[in-house]
Parts: sequence; C-alpha cells; structure tokens
Amino acid sequence: MSFQQMKTVIANAYNQNAEYVRMKNASGVFEGKRRIPVLSGDSGTGKTACVEEFAKERGFELLRIDCSFEPANFLVVHLHQALGRFRKDSSGTIILLDNINEADEEWLSLLDQYSRNFLDATMKLGKVDDQGEVIHPVEWTSHAVKVASIPEQIFVVGEMRPE
Repeated sequence: MSFQQMKTVIANAYNQNAEYVRMKNASGVFEGKRRIPVLSGDSGTGKTACVEEFAKERGFELLRIDCSFEPANFLVVHLHQALGRFRKDSSGTIILLDNINEADEEWLSLLDQYSRNFLDATMKLGKVDDQGEVIHPVEWTSHAVKVASIPEQIFVVGEMRPE
C-alpha cells in the first residue's frame, strides 16, 4: 500500500468513526462499531510517518503504544488522559498501536470497548515521588474509568509488520 493509500484509509476511517459517534450521540443507540484502521507493511514503508502526518494536519497529539510488550493498562491510561485533555480544551489525540497483531485478550477487550464507543476499565497507576520517579517497590493504585461516549477526536490506529 502506498503512502497516499494509507493516508486515505486513515482519513476514511476517521470520517466514518466521527459519523458513528455523532449518530450514537444523537440517538443514544446506534448499531455498528468504530473502525480501527490497521496499516500493514514492512519497516520503512511509511506507516508511522503517515499517521504522524495525519495527526499533524489535524492538530492532534500522537501517542504510541507497543502491543507486543506494553500492558493493555497503558491504553486505559492514555485514553483517560486524552479524555481529560479533550474536556479541558477540545484537543484531539491519535493513539498509534504498534504491533497490534500481537495484542492479547486484555488488549482486545479494551479495543472492543473503544470500537463500541465506551470505556469501562480499571486504570492502575504506580506511585511516584516528588520528582516523578516510580517508587520501588511499586505500589499500585487503581481507579475506575467509565466513559459512556468517547469523542470522535480520540482516534485509535493500529500498525503491524507482516509475519
């Protein structure tokens, strides 16, 4: 897939998702799901650059998470932070999931919630000291995160390399 084709895939998915969110918010109920576009290709084909360009054009922040080794909790944390920024100043966020094909069951459950435009999860946070360093041994705190509707300006994109 060429760079321009990847960009078209992302733009189309974003527009479809925006329409889905608007319809669901207007009616309270809407069949279907948000689409998570997945760009596939070898290293160096421009997958990440395409998402970076799309985010820059929209004025959105870009966050990256690697599904192959980072816990699914990172998605909850980033979605929660993106929602906070959106509520504060209507800023958008694109969350790029590297190696989405390596997502485990916990990841897939959260992605399904995002696709159905809600989030009901527990966010685990490590305690930090005054300098922002994680205190060892790690003491975790848990916070319930319940969101009835995720704004269209919070957009998840996946990327993977062929096996």
